[in-house]
Amino acid sequence: GVGTPNENATASALLTLQNSTGTNVASVDASGSAIFNSISTQGLTIAGAIDATNSAVVNGVITTNATAGSGVIPAETSEIAIRNANVTDYTLVYVTPTSSTDNYVLYVKSKSPGEFVVGFTNPISIDVNFNWWIVKVTQ
Repeated sequence: GVGTPNENATASALLTLQNSTGTNVASVDASGSAIFNSISTQGLTIAGAIDATNSAVVNGVITTNATAGSGVIPAETSEIAIRNANVTDYTLVYVTPTSSTDNYVLYVKSKSPGEFVVGFTNPISIDVNFNWWIVKVTQ
């Protein structure tokens, strides 16, 4: 049954969905975390706390707890670091330039728990705006 206690339900699951043989195929726990085998959607909204989009930029470092955001690599520099507790060994980081890069490739130069660095191989002569997105990958 849907959302009903049974011998196959996990102790932490608040809601479980089962297939016709009684095997759990999805679950949601009391914290709101969900496990699904696959998801198909025509749209996706990533939401966080309102203050999660605020960030501070000090000496070429952005500090934020947001899982998506934007930044600027200032002219005559080659990179900017983004400190974020959501970055772990199990996250992917995507970057997309939103202004001209003068045909240079913007990329994630490094990633370590708590931080990633976005930039170019060499300093660039113009400010470059970009968006970034942190995606947690589970095994």
